Amino acid sequence: MNKLLVILPLAALLSAWAPVATAQYQWLDQNGRRVISDRPPPPEIPDRNILRRPGAPTGTAAASAAAPAPGSNTATRPVGGAKPPETELDKKKQAAEAAEADKKRQEEQAAAKVRAENCERAMQAKREIDSGVRLARTTASGEREILNDAQRAQEAQRANALIADNCRR
Repeated sequence: MNKLLVILPLAALLSAWAPVATAQYQWLDQNGRRVISDRPPPPEIPDRNILRRPGAPTGTAAASAAAPAPGSNTATRPVGGAKPPETELDKKKQAAEAAEADKKRQEEQAAAKVRAENCERAMQAKREIDSGVRLARTTASGEREILNDAQRAQEAQRANALIADNCRR
């Protein structure tokens, strides 16, 4: 009985304080970002951009249509549209993205260099084939073999394929 006399007033006090604790305004600023504050929005914010007022029902159609995408960090934005200061996590994330982009750029440059070298070799081979000079190759047993017309045409096709693959611009 004694505990009940202590718990009942405490419960009444907490239930009376709950609406005050949730008394928050929500609105969209000039940039379309959601702002949450315990103070009313500035006078330049039109009524259609006010999403929630203390004591007013929530979940209006205008509020859901104008709300930003889920996962956006708009609830922590201060009034006036100022951006929050960068955190260490943001800085590390940006540094990692920059390093990844730099690595990708270097890989692309290396691949472009290899393609350019392969292109030059294929074009040189094509010039030799087209020159009409006798071409020879060494067999697996180490013997020298002169290319006939069919083998020459086959080598020309191979050179054309290499040019098509490596000389794209």
